Amino acid sequence: MSKLRSLLVLAVMASALSGCKDDPLGVNSGDPLTEDEIQEVFFALSEAFSSLNLAPAAASGPARASISFNESFDATAPYPGEAGTISASGSANGTVDDQTFEFDLAYQLRMTPNGCLIPTETGTVTLDGAPHIQLDMDFQLTDTQIVVSGSETGGIAFTSDDGRSGSCAFDVQFSFSSDLEGSGTASASGTVCGVSASNLTVFDADIGIIALAGG
Repeated sequence: MSKLRSLLVLAVMASALSGCKDDPLGVNSGDPLTEDEIQEVFFALSEAFSSLNLAPAAASGPARASISFNESFDATAPYPGEAGTISASGSANGTVDDQTFEFDLAYQLRMTPNGCLIPTETGTVTLDGAPHIQLDMDFQLTDTQIVVSGSETGGIAFTSDDGRSGSCAFDVQFSFSSDLEGSGTASASGTVCGVSASNLTVFDADIGIIALAGG
């Protein structure tokens, strides 16, 4: 999957997260997940976000060029896989152009998976929050490019169908820029489950585009 596919959704969840200063603490414990399983966990979180439909609402009344956006979220939705739910709370603020749909947004979002069943290449992994995942990101969309930067912290608990169980800490920083044809650069650093995040694709951006479109 392209870096564009992987990081746009983080943009949707973007955040200069002003409201939650107490970063969640995750713990690495129990059995290890493989790198392939960790990759599937990242994609699952982006897919879960798409089911929450947290995109900015369309403006009512006469069209205006620039609209200030400030909204809080508190939602739970079925996980779009085989089982489980995803809960999210947070806020978003910034500006949206009501005519061109360009925007400059900062989102605060905490996501808590609850029994989310994720298929992997070798079986399944079930995710729960431990305590949750917090996504902090700034996101800009213009008529020529997308620019994203932020971090992902917190933790999840997991059980696999082969009997493994444990928890994983997230401490990931990322950045991304691209033209609208998908040509750009991206990077991720930090650790997840105690391993380097530099080789991982963090999120599936096609899901983010759907979320921005409102479904």
